[in-house]
Amino acid sequence: MTFDEEIEKLNDDSLWELFSLVEKHLRKRKLIRSRNIVGDRGEEIVVRTYNKIPNEPKLQRALEGTQNLDAISKKGERYAIKAISYPNTTTSAFYGLNDPGSSKPEAKRFEYVVVVTLDDKFQPIEILEADWNTFLRFKKWHSTMKAWNLSVTKSFRQSCRVVFKRNMMTGKE
Repeated sequence: MTFDEEIEKLNDDSLWELFSLVEKHLRKRKLIRSRNIVGDRGEEIVVRTYNKIPNEPKLQRALEGTQNLDAISKKGERYAIKAISYPNTTTSAFYGLNDPGSSKPEAKRFEYVVVVTLDDKFQPIEILEADWNTFLRFKKWHSTMKAWNLSVTKSFRQSCRVVFKRNMMTGKE
């Protein structure tokens, strides 16, 4: 019997109990740090991927709660990491930046933003890296959130460095 078939048999309360057990074990293994499972999974995948690919910067996760900063390279380069779930194309918010129309020059918050797209099983489809200037060119104001985000469009993708891309047809790298 598969996991899916076993889970299908659970009543609602048992399903929530299973979810809490899985969350507990993900925390114990330091795979997640918050209730933002998509974001935590994305950070973990990006750091692991960069660290295993030769000639990529070696990353370590930033301290929990650091605003607009999720990882730091051994050279001190700062990385913001955003994860999105396919088919979504918009990242979560970047807070602490100037509002639209501000006359103040934008203070550089990070050297790179990395966007990882996850499939429905939390596996990476692609990892894109954009430098600060590319981020500034593509950021969009989210008026409800009063913060910036990125839309992962064809134009944005073409402006990024592809760190990882899975072949969608075969499921292989």
